Amino acid sequence: MKTSTLVVGMTGSGILGGVVGAWVFLAFFADSFAPKPAAAPPAAGPAEPEFSEEEAAALRKVPKRLEELEGSIDALRKERRGAIATLRNLASCQAQIQVSGKIDGDNDGIGEYGTFLEMTGSVGVRRGHSPGPPPTGDFTLKGSQVNPPILSPALADVDAMGIATKNGYAYMIFLPDGRSPAGWVHETGPAAAVALSGAVGVDLSETTWCAYAWPVARGSSGNRAFFVNQSGDVLQSANGSAAHNGVASAIDPASAFRGAGITSQVAVGTAGRDGDVWKVTN
Repeated sequence: MKTSTLVVGMTGSGILGGVVGAWVFLAFFADSFAPKPAAAPPAAGPAEPEFSEEEAAALRKVPKRLEELEGSIDALRKERRGAIATLRNLASCQAQIQVSGKIDGDNDGIGEYGTFLEMTGSVGVRRGHSPGPPPTGDFTLKGSQVNPPILSPALADVDAMGIATKNGYAYMIFLPDGRSPAGWVHETGPAAAVALSGAVGVDLSETTWCAYAWPVARGSSGNRAFFVNQSGDVLQSANGSAAHNGVASAIDPASAFRGAGITSQVAVGTAGRDGDVWKVTN
């Protein structure tokens, strides 16, 4: 045999032996490279309760509480759209009628504040005048009607106690009387028989007036009571103590005051004579 043939044979045998050896090695260690199955998770024990009985009971009340809060927010929005907006508009109309001098019972060139029926143009403005002292006015004589009306005709339907109603709220305007210290006067309706509950203090009605709004059906048409005067600030109370409600009787005009007269201090941030705290509302 030639030397080259022997070398080739030996080389081939060596390559074949290496391949065979590698195959045997891989087969032997194949299990070592195979992916291991994931270990089963440990068996879960009994579930622990997430909340105590008291906590769970409180959580069950949350939906009803949220519903109640939503109802309160809706009621407040209705009140803001209704009573608060109406009183703000009323304050603006009072400023206009006073500046215009349309009501000037003593003809001194200084205008006086008005009533619902006067500002809605439902009746001629008051012209009756007694020189005093103090000078007073009433509806014994009437001037011309305000045209065009300054105040919405929606507040022109005034009852015998001087109450007008609109969107579930009752409204009353009070003017100062001729006493010292001054009390309150309100108009009485309807327009066909308009009168005042007393004589108006002419000089003081050039600077002073007030009005209230309270729910016609408390708890349904609204809850709070509201107040405004010549300052233009609208006050509100929770109406919890006084519980002003309905149109069966007129509201006590001293409700939002600390004293017994229309010139006394308004109960801003404190209890008024009706027992409720009155606060400025935005």
